[in-house]
Amino acid sequence: MSPVDYLEKLQTAEPGLAEDVAELASLYQRKLWHQLTLKVEDCFSKSDFNKGELPLEFYNNFINDFGHKINLLKLSQFAVHVAKHIPDAQQTVAFLQGVAEHLKEQKLPRSEQPLLFLKMHVAQQKLEMGSVQDCKVMVEEAKSELDSLADVDPSVSAAVHYVSSLYHKVKKDYAEFYRSSMLYLAFISSDSLGYDFKLPLAVDISLAALLGEGIYNFAQLLMHPIVKVRGRRGGGRCLNLCSGQVAHVQCYHTCTPKCMS
Repeated sequence: MSPVDYLEKLQTAEPGLAEDVAELASLYQRKLWHQLTLKVEDCFSKSDFNKGELPLEFYNNFINDFGHKINLLKLSQFAVHVAKHIPDAQQTVAFLQGVAEHLKEQKLPRSEQPLLFLKMHVAQQKLEMGSVQDCKVMVEEAKSELDSLADVDPSVSAAVHYVSSLYHKVKKDYAEFYRSSMLYLAFISSDSLGYDFKLPLAVDISLAALLGEGIYNFAQLLMHPIVKVRGRRGGGRCLNLCSGQVAHVQCYHTCTPKCMS
């Protein structure tokens, strides 16, 4: 089935998507790859394009055809979006690895960062499946690859440090979790994070700051917008308490040397 045939079939099956699908077909036929990329991004932001198996079918039958003609990092981000709508973890890993293998086979320039981005989301899935050692190896490799790259996109750096933080959280290595989390936050806007994601992360980082061995300077955390998250639920009250304790400890480490001199 050609991409245009698929879109015609989709238009018939999902009348509510007809206008978007018609625009996708027009952009594809005119080979306006940048505009098509933006339109795909717009479609994925709509709930009707994320129902059931539609994201995966849409990727396999349409995006996959022209993926090599668009920004490869954007392609990998589309793949990760699709992966989040695959309910089975094993199938999710297989899909992401398949996208990565396809990229490798094509030997396209500037594919290092997209491949690293995909690798980190595979590592995250592995960790969630309980394959902690596999995740560890992939994170260590990723950090080495990251160091060797120039002009790294913030989303790629953020992915590496976020998965690193998840690994250290599982291992209960509070200091490394804290450091990885702060690096993650350095490459992503706090405003782009949803409240339900941001609040527990802020609590975890604040607790790690208190529990982590060798962490004495909390200025970076205290100045970050994430600790200003507020809520009436338990998480919000816990964050208020944790951030308050962090501030007290920071004050102690700052003032004690002055008082003793």
